[in-house]
Amino acid sequence: MSLAACGRVGFDQRSAADAPALDATVPDAATPANRMFISRRILPANFGGRDAADSICAAEAASANLTGSFVAVLFDQGTLPTALVDANGFVRMDGRPIGNRIENLIAGDSFYPVDSFADGALATTLNNLYVWTGTATSDCNRWTAFAGFVGYGVFYATRNHTVGIGVSTTCDNAALHLWCSEVGLQTTVTPKPARGRVAFVTSEAFTSPDQADAHCRTTAATAGLSGNFAALLAIDGASPASRFSTTGEPWVTTDGLELAPTADAFFDGVWLTTVTKLGPPASAYPAIGSSSFRETPLASDNCSNWTDKTTNPAQRMTYSSNSEFLKVDTASCSITSGTFCLQL
Repeated sequence: MSLAACGRVGFDQRSAADAPALDATVPDAATPANRMFISRRILPANFGGRDAADSICAAEAASANLTGSFVAVLFDQGTLPTALVDANGFVRMDGRPIGNRIENLIAGDSFYPVDSFADGALATTLNNLYVWTGTATSDCNRWTAFAGFVGYGVFYATRNHTVGIGVSTTCDNAALHLWCSEVGLQTTVTPKPARGRVAFVTSEAFTSPDQADAHCRTTAATAGLSGNFAALLAIDGASPASRFSTTGEPWVTTDGLELAPTADAFFDGVWLTTVTKLGPPASAYPAIGSSSFRETPLASDNCSNWTDKTTNPAQRMTYSSNSEFLKVDTASCSITSGTFCLQL
């Protein structure tokens, strides 16, 4: 998947007084950064081209009382607009840094994912996670036709990714959102590492809760992480969250990025960014054994306390580069391909 931007030239420089209230993760809050958001409108692929998408982004920014110039992140005939390519330093609406160069964001390299509308409201429903972007070779006939295949973005994708890479759909298959970005500003954003307990995910299979815990400890030690770790699993009729204290520090990624503002909020599953994957390179589809981190499991949810190795379904949280950030799914009890590991 790739991105495309609707571009114009001659943007006005936004003054520092108009900058968002950047948090401590951005070192120079006096220097404004380019803000990114997801459009509230969902559109079929033939929405009329780059200029039409630009107008939608600009209108939604104006409705949220945002000053500055905004465009849609869209490919058009294989290129991104000069204004977007020339911009440096992008932040979310809450001020957390996304990244510095659009080409890096296209490659899936970012700090915190875009997660809200222009007014700062969190975008959490399924359609809110998908945006038209296009690729260097596909743009639905410059966003005027239903024919062919096209790339699209997936927010809340893999570790530290803003979008899922290599995702595509038919041009007539869906109505998706736009990814909107401010342009014209030059700054550098860098996350400030947060204090907290470390969380990561591994793809290693396990045959018992004890083995899952052992995988977490071994993987952490191999990565040079100190402290004790345990698997986020529903065991013996208790929820996954019940294995951990919520009175301590919140959990962070191995890079020190915040996952949630508090330890208790972590178990709500609405995370600020995605969990680092450690261990074997295979994709991780962590089993948790319940339909949420706080839910007490049924025997059918956690493979009879992880003793059933048949094809009966088990509850798990899907964690995939080409899928939603977190969602409940089911898979065979014969396949337990990964777990979330949390520092105690």
